[in-house]
Amino acid sequence: MHKDRKNRVLAAHNVLLAAFQDTDKTTQSITSELRKLHIRTGDKALLMVVRSNIDHYNKAFTFKTNCAVSFINSAFRMTVEDLATRFEGYCISGVKGLAHNQTNATQAKKITAVVPFKPSWMYYVNFNTNVAEKYHVICENWSAGSRFISPSNMNTHELEVIHSTFAMGLTRLRRMPDKEFLQWANCQATAHQGSAVPEGSTSPTAHPPPDSVSFTNADENTQHPGIPLSAPALIDLPTPQWTGVTQNGQEMVIAKRPRKPQANKGKQHGPQQNPRNKRSKSTINTPAIDTPS
Repeated sequence: MHKDRKNRVLAAHNVLLAAFQDTDKTTQSITSELRKLHIRTGDKALLMVVRSNIDHYNKAFTFKTNCAVSFINSAFRMTVEDLATRFEGYCISGVKGLAHNQTNATQAKKITAVVPFKPSWMYYVNFNTNVAEKYHVICENWSAGSRFISPSNMNTHELEVIHSTFAMGLTRLRRMPDKEFLQWANCQATAHQGSAVPEGSTSPTAHPPPDSVSFTNADENTQHPGIPLSAPALIDLPTPQWTGVTQNGQEMVIAKRPRKPQANKGKQHGPQQNPRNKRSKSTINTPAIDTPS
């Protein structure tokens, strides 16, 4: 009988429901005794009961007095429930899980430091305008043999090359410092101006603004000095689609894929006629047939 009693008290439970009921009844009994002790003597108590197996049903249980609550808040900067949840995670996953969570938190901080704003969408066309200018992020060492397009549009060879370069750290997305971003912006502006004025053409002369300009009524036909009437209108030119640099440090321009020409390209088509008009003309031009009397 003594052996059976010891087995009931100290033996491990094999049924999860029995373990849950035992934990619930025992914690209620201990909580009742601690509450009575606190009323009788004024002693302070802090109790946390957590599960050690993820398959168990019981949640993290806490019992605390008012002094214990203030101590946990001032010492750990968290509530007792949060501390019990962390303790439960440590008991279930161990040191490896804690290290994994710490690694994820460190990576999240690094990503936030690199890109403080979360982009809403990844742009492959006009990458400079939609990503580089807004977030100061460029793509370095993109494979020269692969197109800068969405991975869903790549073939198997291109996808394997890009995946291996990212895995080895050769290709990466990097945030530019302010000084480097200014240099990059100046290069983009220079390339923009170079594409605006073709070779062999004369660029319009830039006229400096006048020292003093007098504003008059709109009805008066006045001309401001220094501004020619034949000045060309400002046209927004497309931004060059430079996406980064290759492994050799050269700029890489991505050209758009040409569209497939239409089958009827170059063919002349006359005006489309209404089928009703065709029927009326056919009835008018039909000769009358003499019927025998």
